[in-house]
Order: sequence, then C-alpha cells, then structure tokens
Amino acid sequence: MVEQGRNELMAEGVSLEAINVSYHVDLRYVGQSYTLPISWNNPRSASEAFHQTHESRYGHRLDLPVELVNLRVTLSAELAKPTLVKLPSRQLNDALDYAIEGDLRVYQREQLRPNDVIEGEALIVEQVATTYLAPCWQCKVDSIGNLILTSY
Repeated sequence: MVEQGRNELMAEGVSLEAINVSYHVDLRYVGQSYTLPISWNNPRSASEAFHQTHESRYGHRLDLPVELVNLRVTLSAELAKPTLVKLPSRQLNDALDYAIEGDLRVYQREQLRPNDVIEGEALIVEQVATTYLAPCWQCKVDSIGNLILTSY
C-alpha cells in the first residue's frame, strides 16, 4: 500500500522526501461490533493503546482478546501554496452568453469572467458540477473565477 501510494503521489509531482507515512489499525474486543482507530507502531503498543483508548472513552477496559479489523496507511505531503491567477475581465463588446433550457438561462462556467453577475433563476454548468441559482439569488464572479452567491 505504501509503495502504491508513494508512486501515485510522485506521479502527481510530489518528491519522495516530502511524503509522510502513518499507519493506523481499527481494533475492537472480540465479539464487539464497533472499532477504535489506533496509531500503529507495533502489535504490543497498539493493543495497549486500544485498552487505554477504550477505557478513556467508555470508562472501562475488558479482559478480552483484541481483534484487528482494518489496516490503514495514510500518505500525505505538504505542498507549496498554489499561485492563483487572476482571470481577464470581459471586454465591453463581449456580452455574457447563455442558452435557454425550458424557463432557465444556462451559463457555461468556463465562459464567465470577473465581475459577471447572474440573477437567479439560472443554471451555471461545467464538466464536474452544476450550480443552481434560485429566484432571489445572485452570483458574482470574483477576480480568480470563484462564484460568490448571495441572496437578496
């Protein structure tokens, strides 16, 4: 799992040195249906950590065997903050275009520019999402393309 995770992160441009790996197990007493997540270092310390966590959470520990239910590996990396690029504004002669579907105006997200304002009822569509603007709602596009929705 670690190797696969490292390979996938490195394929996204993350350096090997920046990748942090942590291990967790979900443990429970044999016969119970719920688990507690525990950091994994070794079997003995994980078992004792489970007993302590169970006692802390539920006020008691049981003299039962501890059962491993799930193994989990987390890989993470802290990356530099992205540089947000301001979009070009709409030219004066460049009208905001939309289509009509039934009674709704439909706008393509990628065609929106800073300071565009859309009054609801309307749809803003893109490849991965659709934003519905109900009546009495408005959308204003900010300088980097975020949709700021407000009611009025």
